[in-house]
Amino acid sequence: MIGLSQVFATFANMGKSQRERRRQRRRKAAAEDSPIQAILRLHHQKYGALGLISCVAHLAAADNPESAAELMAEADPLATRTKGLNFVKVLENNPSKLSAGALAAIAEIWPDELVRQSANESLQHSRTQLSGLMRTLGSTNVACVWRLTNEYRDSEVLLIELAAMGRHVATVAAITDSLRRGWMSVSVLATTAEASADGFSLDYQGHTEVRQVFEEVAIEEARHEIWMLTARKRVEGEPAGRTLLGWCARILEVDCPWPEIPEFGPVDFDDDGIDFEDELSTFLWSNEGRSWSDDRFDDVIDHLRMYESCERELLWSPARVENFLLFTNHDETGGYAHVLPALLRGWVAHCAKVRRQRKPLLMEVLAEIDRCEPRFLADAA
Repeated sequence: MIGLSQVFATFANMGKSQRERRRQRRRKAAAEDSPIQAILRLHHQKYGALGLISCVAHLAAADNPESAAELMAEADPLATRTKGLNFVKVLENNPSKLSAGALAAIAEIWPDELVRQSANESLQHSRTQLSGLMRTLGSTNVACVWRLTNEYRDSEVLLIELAAMGRHVATVAAITDSLRRGWMSVSVLATTAEASADGFSLDYQGHTEVRQVFEEVAIEEARHEIWMLTARKRVEGEPAGRTLLGWCARILEVDCPWPEIPEFGPVDFDDDGIDFEDELSTFLWSNEGRSWSDDRFDDVIDHLRMYESCERELLWSPARVENFLLFTNHDETGGYAHVLPALLRGWVAHCAKVRRQRKPLLMEVLAEIDRCEPRFLADAA
């Protein structure tokens, strides 16, 4: 009579044999992988479904011809459409769950519509191989958008959270700096927007009083923000980031590139209702600003007006003071450039009242004017 211990031992050995056979099949499959299959497998093993999405987005955005050629055999790296169609063809010839998952990602995120259609047609024959998140990728939506900034608001992170059927897909983080026009850094994160915010720090070195601000952005305003990001010419960070940012734009129906203006809803983007001209007029009629209303200072006031129109109005930080006094051309001041530090002291104090800026922050801004003034006057002489 066979004892229970022997039965359990037999089943245990059978389980071990089956696991070993599965490992052998996986090792054999990995050994037979084409280069593109190997890349997809590596990304999937590390990051799951997000790895496949990010890998496809990376290939769609690859700028380096040599690396693109290595990754996609016969693809033409200089043409997004040709590259995408070749990629689809490669995946069709390598039937597997990884290929099906990659096709699902291409059908959603590839920038060229013809490539997306081709991937979708190829996907029809392998839908049964899709599982989990890849099966519902077509129902992806922008779940929420958050803005992380500091009290000076001269740099910020826009965190766009994507979800499919209630399941988190990815968070796209776009970092911008108001003093570096046209610049943006984009990254793709596996965590939610709120969890991702902990990984960013917008504190000023040496300015311990500055607090970070984390606020939710209305979807309609987010459409406008994402459209504005398409104007950025210098993009750093993950190559996949820009492609996924384009995916967010398509989901929110912001299809047209800068400077074409899409249809936006009735949302007021007037910066909290603050009107620069009204505030400037109020300042020039105040006791602190009355001396600057003299006709001889018209060019100086126009110079300040032009600078304010190019930045976030009425928000001054130490970095912005330095940029204005030391790194801005002051030739258009009618020969009165030397009065700018004195004008700025009164103006930033007025702005602080309007913006309800905390006193420690204003003191840091005024201290920066004092620090920059000797060098500014030496350059202006």
